[in-house]
Amino acid sequence: MMQLNTFTLETDKACEFKVLWSTGLKRYGSLLVRFTVDELYKDAVIAAELIAIRHLLFNVQVFSRTPTSAAGININVSKGAIKKFATGHSDKAHLKKFASFIMSNGRLANCKIEVVPAINQYLELAVPTEPEVLEVNQSTYRISEVVTTPVLGQVVLTHHAVERYIQKLRGNDSPKLPWVSLINRISNPELIQYKLSDKVLEHKRRKYGVDNQVEIWGHPQSSFRYVVVRDAANSIPVIATVFRREQGT
Repeated sequence: MMQLNTFTLETDKACEFKVLWSTGLKRYGSLLVRFTVDELYKDAVIAAELIAIRHLLFNVQVFSRTPTSAAGININVSKGAIKKFATGHSDKAHLKKFASFIMSNGRLANCKIEVVPAINQYLELAVPTEPEVLEVNQSTYRISEVVTTPVLGQVVLTHHAVERYIQKLRGNDSPKLPWVSLINRISNPELIQYKLSDKVLEHKRRKYGVDNQVEIWGHPQSSFRYVVVRDAANSIPVIATVFRREQGT
């Protein structure tokens, strides 16, 4: 069982929070989550801890791997509102974009989360004095994960693409873990690129930017198609959305 402990403290700045963390007696640290606007975001302290947890799990990889599901992961947090998101009882809709990775359709759906405010008594003594700084613009913040695939290489999988995938699933096709299901689909070694007609290509260029390269990928035996956008300014392509090919097309 892997366990992450987090505790969030307010600093002397309105838009800045210090998040202490540990995964045991020997691995610990701190993050400074700084919102890049002067106006204090409502419930920013909760947003800061959620941002820190996601960063630690998926970017820092504190468990030495990128989790594909919540199996075997326990998270002890300092804010009860975080557990409410995981159990589906939160009324804080304005924080959904920060919490979606632990919600019912998130990558860590069904994650075991406990509220342990006293954990700070240990963490305050253990953490280093210089925290890692995370600059966050809450108005543009989006949930996305970097996934390594056999055909596409490294791609950014957006939360929007996962939401569209869920919408396009039919009846009994709906998986309990949609993130894992979609990652498995785009990791199929038999994915191929489909040629776009001039009309569709022009539409996609208008939608995703004339300077970006838009590609359609899929499996010959599946009706799902994945829209991959390659931005010249970003070396990692983005799976922007998912659609389902109509029968006979």
